[in-house]
Amino acid sequence: MSACFFVGGISSVLGNPADNDAVCQFQAITRSLAQLGALGFALSLAFILHFAVLKQDRRFQPDQISQWRFHVFLTNCFVTILLTILPLFTSSYGPSGGWCWIINSTVVSNAWRFICWYIYLWAAECYCCYVYYRVWLHVRAAHGANNPIASKLKSYPLALVICYFWATVNRLYQLFSGGSELMSLSVLHIVFASSAGLINAVVYGCTDEVLSGMRRYIYSDTGPAAASPETELANKSQYSPQVDV
Repeated sequence: MSACFFVGGISSVLGNPADNDAVCQFQAITRSLAQLGALGFALSLAFILHFAVLKQDRRFQPDQISQWRFHVFLTNCFVTILLTILPLFTSSYGPSGGWCWIINSTVVSNAWRFICWYIYLWAAECYCCYVYYRVWLHVRAAHGANNPIASKLKSYPLALVICYFWATVNRLYQLFSGGSELMSLSVLHIVFASSAGLINAVVYGCTDEVLSGMRRYIYSDTGPAAASPETELANKSQYSPQVDV
């Protein structure tokens, strides 16, 4: 996920190419790859939690999950590349306001905007909300409402909403207004969408386990690697009642 946001940041540094040239095409494609890849990894985490914690599937427990990581990674790469390639068949990448992405000058291009990103985004958001809510109920029942992991789970799907709510509103406004732009919506779109890397770094990286591991690494260079909240949940789920979903 960090690599995806890094690639997206590099494409943003290119500014706003005015013409539909090679730089513009490069920016549009790398932005699509970055945002689709990052979304895919967030979706993958929810998928793993669904099977590890809620379904208690032994294949997704910590001692078995390593064999599935590569499959999940390949699936994410396939979906990301496929959705990035599709607009190329109709020459739908170009200047889109603020940066280069999928243009909105044709019906087909507008369809690609929603098929290749916004429908996928909000379908993934609904699934993540469902999974994290069920996991939150599961953790609260097994370990108490004050468990730090239970409180942290609420912020994972919220990160997607914060980053892309205004982007979605802006694109819907452009769709139904015949392509015109509203400055206030465009500013909100750019500010929050560009903060996706920072927001996800705070949500996924600023956990007690990660911060503790960083302190051990900086001050002592010893100690075991920090466990992610997902790994800790999977470990605890082996001793918790099964929840069928």
